[in-house]
Amino acid sequence: MLVNEACEAVFNDIASEQDIDSAMKYGVNYPCGPFEWADKIGYYTILQILENMYRIYCEDRYRTSIYLAKKAVQGQAQQTQQHPLRVAG
Repeated sequence: MLVNEACEAVFNDIASEQDIDSAMKYGVNYPCGPFEWADKIGYYTILQILENMYRIYCEDRYRTSIYLAKKAVQGQAQQTQQHPLRVAG
C-alpha cells in the first residue's frame, strides 16, 4: 500500500519519486524508499496484489493508482523487449 500511496503523490504532483524515496529513507529511516522497493518487487506484482485485495475487501484504500498501473504496464513492456518469445522452427 505504501507504494500505491507514493504513486498517488507523484500522480498528483505532490513530490517526485526521488523526493519520496529520500524522505522515507532519511526522514523515517526505512532501508529504501517505496519506489526502490517497487523496482525490486515489480510494479506489476504490486498492482496484482492490490487489485486482488480490492476485489476481496472492496475498500478504497486498495484502489490502485493510475500512476502505479502505468508503471506496471511500462515494466511489462520492458520485460517483453528484453526477453522476446522465441518462435520454434
